[in-house]
Amino acid sequence: MVLQNNSNKSNQKGKAMKRCELLTWPELEGKILDEDRLEEALEKRGWTYKWFNWQEEKEDWNQWDCAIVRTTWDYIEDLPRFLSQLEKIEKSSCQLFNDFKTIRWNSDKRYLEELTEQGVSTIPTLWLNSPSVEEIRQGLKTLGTERAVIKPQCGAGAKNTFVVSLEQEEVLEQASSLLQNQAV
Repeated sequence: MVLQNNSNKSNQKGKAMKRCELLTWPELEGKILDEDRLEEALEKRGWTYKWFNWQEEKEDWNQWDCAIVRTTWDYIEDLPRFLSQLEKIEKSSCQLFNDFKTIRWNSDKRYLEELTEQGVSTIPTLWLNSPSVEEIRQGLKTLGTERAVIKPQCGAGAKNTFVVSLEQEEVLEQASSLLQNQAV
């Protein structure tokens, strides 16, 4: 991994970044991850790093040269708090990778609408709120397909993501049930 600094925020006095916070969540213990490659790359360059639970409050982000959002897969459970934490980092002298504005924009899949409006080719998309089985069926018909992916507008790690089809009534019902009170 190559970290590029396109900002004047860090490295202000000509010194290389050396202290890095890697944002994660605590429930990853025992899960198989490939973060050892990142750790090895940081160590090889003489960096110190620390895994940091994004949910914890930090008194002073200025102590760190950079923070990298890594395995914060639970951010969808409390998006406002997550974004607030990142905004604190962004306002400090600590360089946030990616920048706060990009992460905030990307946290809601409605960014696809913006891209489409700008002429970027995107997959055909319908936006629904708390979809009923009938609305899902109608959505498939509107898109002219027998199968589609339904996912939360704010989601991560494929949580509550479904491949639905007209023939699979049980999957349609499960998707509708689990996606109540959610924008998809």
